[in-house]
Amino acid sequence: MITVIVADTLKNSSNTLFTLSFKKFGIIIILLLAVAISVALMSRSRESGHSYITDQVKTEVQITGRDPCDILSEWLADAKSEEDTQLVQKIKQAQKYFECRNRQKRQGG
Repeated sequence: MITVIVADTLKNSSNTLFTLSFKKFGIIIILLLAVAISVALMSRSRESGHSYITDQVKTEVQITGRDPCDILSEWLADAKSEEDTQLVQKIKQAQKYFECRNRQKRQGG
């Protein structure tokens, strides 16, 4: 479709303005799509909850066969005793990923 408009533009100089505005509009659409895709990819990575802590928990679950919530609660207690606030927040995020936080609230009990 764009090539047809360009070919018509070469024949009629009156369509030149329309073709230029159409090209600018197409570039704007492409830029908006690129931004939308990058935002979608960034938001998906945040929502996935994937982190080095979740990887470590998955590995320990495979080795020991323990519940990931039990492992994370132990790690959280250790991080709190060491007063490592950044690690505490990361462990809480991992607990949310594994659905360990507020388990009673979600189960209605």
